[in-house]
Amino acid sequence: MADFSPFYLWMRLGPDEWWCWWQDEARTADSVMQTIAQAADGQHHACVDISDAQVAFVSRDAAAPVLSFGCDLDFERLPGDFAGRSRLAAFQVVLARQQAPQGAMLLWTESSLAESLQTWLDRSVALARR
Repeated sequence: MADFSPFYLWMRLGPDEWWCWWQDEARTADSVMQTIAQAADGQHHACVDISDAQVAFVSRDAAAPVLSFGCDLDFERLPGDFAGRSRLAAFQVVLARQQAPQGAMLLWTESSLAESLQTWLDRSVALARR
């Protein structure tokens, strides 16, 4: 069995789609894909490196007050291992719970939208603090 310890997060987004995200700067996408291919042991699979196409945002605090400005998810009822696609205002994002702190979230969007999403998040944080 392959060693998956460097993987930070696995997200099941659909019946045949998984995303993995890691923070180990020493590992390249090619080495990660080779590890996955070895673990698949001949089973059909496909790996696509989306690291240049997507940008990840990490919340330091509970994210529900900010994300509720553009997303109607009931964060209190989501399972601890939640990951899924959603719309956040005008942005399509992938959301996943972060391990710590409690209520923190990870979200990904297209690289071309990252600056606009950052502006939206900054404005939403300002509104949530009022």
